[in-house]
Order: sequence, then C-alpha cells, then structure tokens
Amino acid sequence: MTTLLRGTRVALRPVEKSDLPDFTKWFSRYELHRTLTPGAIRLVNTDAEEAWFRSILDSKDTWLYAIDALDDPQAPGGRLIGSTSIFRVDGKNREATFGIAIADPTMQGKGYGDEVIDLMLEWGFLELNLHRIQLTVVAFNERAIRLYERKGFKHEGARRDAIWREGRYWDEHVMSVLRPEWTPPRAIGSASEVMK
Repeated sequence: MTTLLRGTRVALRPVEKSDLPDFTKWFSRYELHRTLTPGAIRLVNTDAEEAWFRSILDSKDTWLYAIDALDDPQAPGGRLIGSTSIFRVDGKNREATFGIAIADPTMQGKGYGDEVIDLMLEWGFLELNLHRIQLTVVAFNERAIRLYERKGFKHEGARRDAIWREGRYWDEHVMSVLRPEWTPPRAIGSASEVMK
C-alpha cells in the first residue's frame, strides 16, 4: 500500500476498502464511541462503514488516513491501528478540524497518537497551507486533553454542558493551534517522509 507520511513508529496512508472489517469491529465498541461521538451513539455495522467510506471518497474537504504501527514485531510491514483526519477544510480562512482514533484497543495508551499528531500538523500546515487547526474534546477525556496540550493546542473555550453522556452533561472543549505557534518536532522535512 502507498504510504503518504512516515514517522518513526507510524505510517499514514489512504484508507482502503480492505481496512473496513477492522474499522467495523473497532467502531462498534461503545468505549471508543463515547469519546468520539458528540451525538447519540450509533454503533456501526458493515453497511454503515461502507457508506461512510464512500462519503469520504466523495468529500472535497476531508483528508482521511489509516494509521499503521511500524514497530509491531508481529506485523513487520505495518499493522492497522486506527485512523486520523483533517476535515472541514476552509480554504478562504485556512482553517480545518483535526480528528484521531487509535481504534485498536490493544494499541491504545502506547504513544502512537503523539507521532500521528506531529505528522498531521506538519501535513496541515506545510502541505495544506492551513493557518489554524482546531479540535473538540469532551471534558471527561482527560488523557486526550493532556496530549493535545503537549502538542501545542491551546484552550479557546468550552461549549458548556454540550454533551449528554452516561446520565449527565459534560462540557466540550474547543482547542486549536495556529501556524505561527507551531514548532515542528524536528527539522522541516525530517519529521515525515512523503512516499511515492
């Protein structure tokens, strides 16, 4: 498969139809959806995942990539562990929204998200020429909030009591990083490798 961005531990590539069975399995888990979905949780099936895939192919403002772990000894060519995207790209205002899901539960909490964010910010700022990249995160997802803070995202505010989850309301935090604030983790051009 064609790799678009390559770091030390992860590679990002276009999502393929062959990835959908794994995504269907992972995104049908409540534990994953509770942190990603602001509305009512609808666990996915094969038809829903294929419809989602077709909608991404038709989208003009979404860049979606599969995340492959490169350091898994059981899969030397790379092991699919999730997906990441830059979406709602606004060319006039040069802003977009970032999303990430380390969806394989056995690979969560191992630091893969850290490098994925580095690669996607580099892609967004240097290739897509964005000025502002934002995200939203529900208040109970404290581990994700700490990661985003480490990666340079600043709190802009919160949509108070915006998310109803598990019998109570939670704030939804809005965070962003601007191009002048962003410092590449390594010299330009070495944090990622664009593959042909």
